[in-house]
Amino acid sequence: MAQINTTELDFDQIKTNLRNYFNRDSGPFKDYDFTGSGLNNILDILAYNTHYNAVLAHMAMNESFLDSAQVRNNVVSRAKLLGYTPTSKTGATASLNIVFNRATGSSIDSYTMTKGTKFSAVISGITFVFQTTTDYTAARDTDTNTFTFNNVVVKQGVTKLQTFTVDNSYNQRFIINDKDIDTSTLNVRVYDSLTATTYDTFNKFTTFTNLDSTSRVYFLNENFDGNYQIEFGNGTIGKQPLASGKVEAHFLSSKGTDANGASNFTYSETGQNDVEIVSVTTVSPAAGGADIETIDSIKFNAPLSFISQDRAVTASDYRALIKENISGIKDVISWGGEENDPPDMGSVLIAVKPQGADFLTELQKTEIIDFITSKKMLGIVPKIVDPIYTYIYFDLTFRYNLDLTNLTVNELASKLRKEIDKYDLANLNDFDGIFRHSNLLSLLDTVDDAVLSNNLNVYAYKRLALTSNSNDTQELDFGFPIAGTLDQSQSMISSTTYTRNGFTNVRIADEPISGDTEKRNIYSYRSGTDSQNIIRVDNSVGFLYPETGKLAVSALGLDIDKTIEITIQPRNKDIFVSKRNIIQTDLTKTTIVGISDSGNSTSGEGTSTYNANRGY
Repeated sequence: MAQINTTELDFDQIKTNLRNYFNRDSGPFKDYDFTGSGLNNILDILAYNTHYNAVLAHMAMNESFLDSAQVRNNVVSRAKLLGYTPTSKTGATASLNIVFNRATGSSIDSYTMTKGTKFSAVISGITFVFQTTTDYTAARDTDTNTFTFNNVVVKQGVTKLQTFTVDNSYNQRFIINDKDIDTSTLNVRVYDSLTATTYDTFNKFTTFTNLDSTSRVYFLNENFDGNYQIEFGNGTIGKQPLASGKVEAHFLSSKGTDANGASNFTYSETGQNDVEIVSVTTVSPAAGGADIETIDSIKFNAPLSFISQDRAVTASDYRALIKENISGIKDVISWGGEENDPPDMGSVLIAVKPQGADFLTELQKTEIIDFITSKKMLGIVPKIVDPIYTYIYFDLTFRYNLDLTNLTVNELASKLRKEIDKYDLANLNDFDGIFRHSNLLSLLDTVDDAVLSNNLNVYAYKRLALTSNSNDTQELDFGFPIAGTLDQSQSMISSTTYTRNGFTNVRIADEPISGDTEKRNIYSYRSGTDSQNIIRVDNSVGFLYPETGKLAVSALGLDIDKTIEITIQPRNKDIFVSKRNIIQTDLTKTTIVGISDSGNSTSGEGTSTYNANRGY
């Protein structure tokens, strides 16, 4: 007996399969015309029903597994089985130095700035509220009659309170109806009755170690509606609140990433009789604000969190714990000190890329070290190192035919630029980012029917911070071979300018070393009054190793500190980097030029006329 293909998910193909089945030579309906109006409608109904059932079954199976689930509440549910709770919105944090005068008539010798003391900052016309999350106390300086608070941490958010009644119904849940909650600030208080004035503070569950029927812990999860919910123990695992008791949830409601970058803070409290505000100085601007964890992030982090089991033993454990517990983190990489160059035995090195910034603030670094220290093995020293950025940019030339579109050449160039930006966001800007030349070209070729072809030249540069009057050797490593030959006369590198002996236009370049098969000499020069006149400043300031992409410079003799950019062209079209390196596209340096391909054949041989037009 003929069989119907039951694996199809396309409606038209399902209908074709059904028609072929009924028209089979051995079937009773082989002579029927299934394209006729009546039978065709019946066949549509059969195909629709089969299609719906197939899609439903397919989606149901996909949503049953973490890797293939697409609906957020299903992803959250699968992650919960691994003991993982998605991170909430998180308020940005900043560090401030604050000075108060003792008010006239006051006799206090110490002053406590209480938890919840408010400050404000304005970004793009929007005012954000920041507040302290703990008490700070300072003694009076008898010489200046002031109270000085250093490194005060403030977090963005507005205080909220939700109150619940305990009825001890089976598996009672207390749902916090605020999707902007910052769960890291959640404080849960349990009262034995509705009229009680004393309470017990319950802490978030982290481990089963020493957990018994008297342990004051709560369990926090995200529910199907995207709200966080609190659950308590059952009297065997964790203490169970008394029936008719009261639960209070105190927390900050945050704006997430919106407050990142705030740097000018104003003291917002009034009615302080004992002190008067003198100054608020920013030590670390606001950073670390984050939105609720995305589906892709949950799917990536949940298995790693399960593997790490809340302890830092392997290098990958550090990565998983930091991403799960520290807010405002885009990507993390960690490796053992024995793998470092040079080796740093007994340590774990951690590089972190924060969201919305290139580097962590000192406050964020301290937060990470303090957290990871409680999870690490004895004898292991965790160290935070900054990411190293390799910036790439392009000279893109595209051929186009405006007869195939209603866009202008500038609009085509804009679409190409946006496609490069999309590629950068999707494939680069992380520690495991790899630039693949052919992949980007394939995307650019399909941007618009009017774009006929693209030619892409790739350049890379790094930034090198130089100190004035220093003879120390500073190394820079691109991590990949540089285009060119060891004996070529043309320089392989170019640089931006720095100041030397009062001249502001000094640059560095390289040249071959006779008989050397490994490196090239780096020298410094400046332009004379005639732009074609090159004047040597230093005959040798270091060496370039084209095969490895390394260079070392010293004795540049800068008049003032300066960060310069050193640019090269990669030898290979694909760019790979390792460990703490991140590839990032610089669209400001990227040029896009359009060349018109009119396609007007002037002879039987098909020759065409080309007109060069500048895009952007």
